[in-house]
Amino acid sequence: MPLVERQRDSQRKKLYRAEDVAFYEPFIPGEARKSVFGRDGLSVAEAQSFIDGILDSAWFRDEFQVSDRRDPLVEVVAGRANSSARAGGGIYTGRISAPAWARREWVLLHELAHIVTRTAWGPYVAAHGWLFANVYLRLVGRFLGLDAEAALVAAFDAGRVKYGEYESPEPEAPVFDGRPVALTLF
Repeated sequence: MPLVERQRDSQRKKLYRAEDVAFYEPFIPGEARKSVFGRDGLSVAEAQSFIDGILDSAWFRDEFQVSDRRDPLVEVVAGRANSSARAGGGIYTGRISAPAWARREWVLLHELAHIVTRTAWGPYVAAHGWLFANVYLRLVGRFLGLDAEAALVAAFDAGRVKYGEYESPEPEAPVFDGRPVALTLF
């Protein structure tokens, strides 16, 4: 018997339902589901670029206390067509398996939140518990914008998803029409 037992993942279904409410346009039979916030249909290279941009940001390093001695590395790979998106490893050796349906910015943030949560609190923390939900909200607010964050907070509250004490971060870049705009300072 292990000294530390894995926490029960009791709010997984509630969190998935909240994501559906916050991030998808209303369902139209016969049509592909479209996200309200962020980009859909990313290639593996575009998904990798999105994750690399987050990992390289000063905010990410400060917020999650990433060591300056080592660069974070999370590889994005194509998943099997009808499989779930998955994340494994830590922020220095992580991997996100994302089938085509999952190459949406908010799904990539969900998977990155798993990697950050496991790195910070270990493998025994509840996979969709309040610590995960808190990290996920911070990533959404910073990289998808405050409207996406507000929609997710409202969906979490309505669905009774626990996310602990939470303070909204400033967005990474100015947001225009729900999408981050490139900002060059130098």
